[in-house]
Amino acid sequence: MALSDAIVEVQNIVGAISGIKAAPDNPPESINQYPFALSYAYQGTWERMSDWKKGIHVIVCEVHFSRQNLPKAIALAMPYCESIPNALLGNPTLNGTVDTIFEQITYNFGFLPWGGQNDVNIGFRFEIKVKMQSGFV
Repeated sequence: MALSDAIVEVQNIVGAISGIKAAPDNPPESINQYPFALSYAYQGTWERMSDWKKGIHVIVCEVHFSRQNLPKAIALAMPYCESIPNALLGNPTLNGTVDTIFEQITYNFGFLPWGGQNDVNIGFRFEIKVKMQSGFV
């Protein structure tokens, strides 16, 4: 298990949700399709447990919508508040890339920065806490 594999799997799961136009494995320089999903490692811990290690990590998944028409963007975004957690919690090992989704998935909704601009996009920022256990390599 590698954290990078879990991040790719979050992108695969979210990218399969109806309506998501793009969910690439690596962040692009620019966004040209909305809604767009982007996932990355945010924070975490590693703990030694005798002869193995346990990691608790937070993967962030952002879902961006263009805010050129703010009321329309908000209306388009709202269904993802449940469909994304449903897809992730319905696959708690993220197809075997983590031991489990740990505790809850949290989210924020609002402006999402991109490319140095703070208010061009609006959307959800999900924080997915995952547990990974393995031996030392």
